[in-house]
Amino acid sequence: MYQKRLTSHSTKHSIKYSTKGQITIFMILGIMLLFIAIFIITLTFSVRKEQLAGQQEKVLSNIFKKEALRIYVEDCLQDNLEQGLILLGKQGRIWQDQPGGTAIFVQGITGITYPSENGNRIAYGITKEIYPKKETENSFPCDNTLDASLPCQYTYPDTKVGFGELQLKKDIIEKDLKNFLINRTIWCVENFTKSNISDKAEVESTNLDLQLSIENDGINVKVQYPLKFKLGSEELFQLTTFDFFYPTKFQQLLNAAILFPLQWDQKYVDFNYTHPILQQPSFTYGNTKDIPNEACQKITLDTKEYYDCQRKTLSDIYTTLDISLDKQTTNTGDDIFIFQSPYPNILTQPQPYSFQIARQNRPPALDHINRSACPEKNYDYLVIKDDPELGDLNIKLHAIDPDEDSISYRIDSVSTLVNKNWPGKYDEEGKDIFADTLTIPGIYLQDPSEQIHTISARAIDEHSAEDQQLVRVLIDRPMKTDFSISLPYTFLGGKKYTDLFSPSATKYIISQEDPVFLSISLPSKSDAANAQSTELRYDVLPSTNSPGDFKFIIPSTDLLLPSGTNTVRFFNSEKTPKNDFTDIDIKNIQPYLFSQLTDKGKLSLSFSASYCQKEEKSSKEAAIEVKECIPHYDPAHPYAYPYDQYTFGVKEGKTDFSNFIDSKTSLSTPFVSTHNCCNLNWSFKKADEECFINPIPGCYQNAIVEEEYATCEGTRGNTCSEKKQYRPSGNIPLCGDDTKIKCKSKINTQINPSCSGKAAFSLTETGWCYDESVGCADVCTTTVIDINSDGKFNKGDTCAECTSKTKSKICYNIANKKPGTCSNNPNEQGAYTCKT
Repeated sequence: MYQKRLTSHSTKHSIKYSTKGQITIFMILGIMLLFIAIFIITLTFSVRKEQLAGQQEKVLSNIFKKEALRIYVEDCLQDNLEQGLILLGKQGRIWQDQPGGTAIFVQGITGITYPSENGNRIAYGITKEIYPKKETENSFPCDNTLDASLPCQYTYPDTKVGFGELQLKKDIIEKDLKNFLINRTIWCVENFTKSNISDKAEVESTNLDLQLSIENDGINVKVQYPLKFKLGSEELFQLTTFDFFYPTKFQQLLNAAILFPLQWDQKYVDFNYTHPILQQPSFTYGNTKDIPNEACQKITLDTKEYYDCQRKTLSDIYTTLDISLDKQTTNTGDDIFIFQSPYPNILTQPQPYSFQIARQNRPPALDHINRSACPEKNYDYLVIKDDPELGDLNIKLHAIDPDEDSISYRIDSVSTLVNKNWPGKYDEEGKDIFADTLTIPGIYLQDPSEQIHTISARAIDEHSAEDQQLVRVLIDRPMKTDFSISLPYTFLGGKKYTDLFSPSATKYIISQEDPVFLSISLPSKSDAANAQSTELRYDVLPSTNSPGDFKFIIPSTDLLLPSGTNTVRFFNSEKTPKNDFTDIDIKNIQPYLFSQLTDKGKLSLSFSASYCQKEEKSSKEAAIEVKECIPHYDPAHPYAYPYDQYTFGVKEGKTDFSNFIDSKTSLSTPFVSTHNCCNLNWSFKKADEECFINPIPGCYQNAIVEEEYATCEGTRGNTCSEKKQYRPSGNIPLCGDDTKIKCKSKINTQINPSCSGKAAFSLTETGWCYDESVGCADVCTTTVIDINSDGKFNKGDTCAECTSKTKSKICYNIANKKPGTCSNNPNEQGAYTCKT
C-alpha cells in the first residue's frame, strides 16, 4: 500500500518540473533574437532562473519524501498492529525477547510451553497463589491483604478472597500492544530512511509518545514522534505525528471470552470456565450476602446458610462473534483455552482469529475446619467432654476445585485423639486413615487436658494438587450445669421429698414458708476459656393465684460459688427462725425468693464460658409451683413448732399417741417436726383446727385435771399457735390428786381429801364433791338437787334441801345413798323432802 502511494507522488512531481523548463528556454531564445544588445543581462537572469528552479526541485523532493514517510509508517504500523494482535492471540502476552515485550517467561511460573514440541509459549491468565507455609492453617485460598500473621480461614462461599492470582487485564494487553508498536514505529522510520532517503541520512528524535486504546469498535493509535532528517549539514524535513484507527471487535472478544470470565473464575470458586457456560445468559455462584439485582435465593445446607445468586454473562456478544472454545488440559493439570472467531470480526485480512490463554492448576479450596475456633488459644476445634452438642468429634470435609477437577479427601493422624478403646481403621503402616468424614463418639476421645491434639485434613484434586489443614483439637473439661431442690421432709406413708422430686426432676413443688435447699453443680475453671460466668434466674408468670410478674436474677458475682456441687439456702418467710438447718454449710443469697404463690414459676441455671469470640453455654431449667405449705410428716414428732420437742412412739409408720416418750427431745431444727397445720393438699388448715394436745395432764389453772391444747393460726402450715387453751381432760374432769398429779400448789382452793383423784362433781361414799367451778373443793353430805334438770349431778347443781322452788326435781339423798324426787308438797313440818 505504502509503495503505490509513494509512486503516485513521484509521477506528479516529474510532470510539473518538465513543463516549466521548456517555457524558460523559449523565453531566452526569443530575447536573444530580439535583444542582442542586452545578451549579458539576459544571460545573467537566465542563470538565476535555473538556480531558482533547482531549489524548487529540491523542496518538492523533500516534500515528497516526508509524505511518503508518513504514509509508509502509518501503513507499517497498521500491519504491525495486526501482527501484534496475532502474536498476542497466539501467546496471551508479548514476551521480553520479542519486540516491545516486557513479560518474562518462566516455565510453569508465568506461562507454559504448549504443545511442548513446538515451543509455543502461552501466558497464564490465572496462576496459583503461593503462601508461606503455616503449620496449623490451610494455605489456600487466602486474602493476602490481611496481616500475614493471621490464619487463612476460608469457608465457602466467601467471595472476599480470590482463587489464585489474576494475571491478565485489559491494561496489560494495551501495554503489550503499545510497547510492540513503539518498537515497530522506530523500526518503520529507520527502515524507510535507509531504503528511500539515504543510508547516510541522520534522524534526530525526541521521546516517542504513543497512545493506544482498545475500544469497542476498534483500536485507536496516536503517535507523537518529533523527527528531523539531515543529510550532511543539510536538513531535509521534519515530521511529528502518525495516527490511525484499526477497525476490529477485539475488545468484544476480550470481554466476552477472556477478561470477564477470567475475573469470574478467579473470584467465584463455583464458576465453570466452559463453552456452555459462556453461551448461557447467566451463571450461578454462592455468596454470603443477598446481592441486589442478582436474583439470589437463600440456601440452607446442614447448619450453613448462604445465597445462590445469578451473575449475567456476555453471552450475546459471545454468540454474535461466533466464538468457539477448545479446552486442553496438560498432564500437570494446567488448562489451555483456545478461543476462535471467524473473519472479519477481529482481523482485516481474510483469516480467523485465535486467542490462547493458559490457567495454572489451582488446588481445591478446602473449607476451614473449625468448631468454636480460638486462634489466640491455638486451637481450631473444640470438644467439651460429655456435652450433648460438643461432646463428640464430627468433621465433614468440604472443598470445591476452582478448575472443575474431581476431588478426593484424606484425614489422618487421628491416633493422637483417641483412647485405647477406639475401634478405628488403620492402614498397612499403622496410620489411621479416613475419607471426607471423621466421627468419634466422646467415649473414645482422650480425657480433657491442656494438650492440643493435631490431625491432618487434605483435599486433593485429580492432578495431585492439594489444600491441607492441620486441625488443632482441644478436649476441654465437661461443662455440665445442673441443679436440684431438696428438703429434709417426709410425707404420710413414708415417702421422702426426694422420692417425689428427684435430682433430675423437671418440676418441683415447694412452699412459700419453708427454706429451700438448692444444690448447684458447676463446671471447673477452664484454661481454654477466656471467662466464665453463672446466672440463676427465677421467673413468676401471671396466674390466678399470683397476679403480676416477678423476676429475680442473681449475677454470678454475687453467687460466689466454686466449681463442683454447692448448696444454697433460701428463706421464704421472715417468720422462719434463723436457727433452722444450721448443721448445713450454706450461703443465704436472697431471702423470700419463693414467697409468692404461683403455679407457673420457672427456675433456670445457666453457665457460660467464653472461648475467644464465641460463647458456649449449658443450662437447666425446671418448673416451680409454690404452695402455701408442705405436709411434712414425722410420726415421732407429731406437733409443729413450737411444740416440736414432744416425742411419741411409732407404730406401723404412724404416731402411737398411747406411747408418750419425752417432752424435752431436742431436734436439729424445729421444722423437721410434723407440719400439722398443713393439709395434705399443701394448703393451710383453718384457724380453729387443733395442732397440739399436751400429753401430760395437769392442773394448769383449776383444781381439776385439764387438757392443754393449741390450734392453727390459719396463716402457717409448719407452725402452731403459741397461745395455749385448756379444757377438762377426758369426758369426766378429775379432781387433783396429791399422790398422782401434783395440783395442790396450782389452785387457790384446797381439794377436799375425800374428792382427791375422784371425778369432779362425782358422788362418793362420803358425799358429793362440789364447788361452784370445779366440784372438787367441798363435799355435800345432805341432798343434791339437779337444778338444771339435765339428769346429772354436775356443774350448776346444788347441795341443798328441797324447797318449793325445786319440787319435782331430781334429787339424791346422800344419807341413804338413794336417788329421789323433791316432793311437790311439804310434809307435816312444812318442809319439802327428797322422796326415794
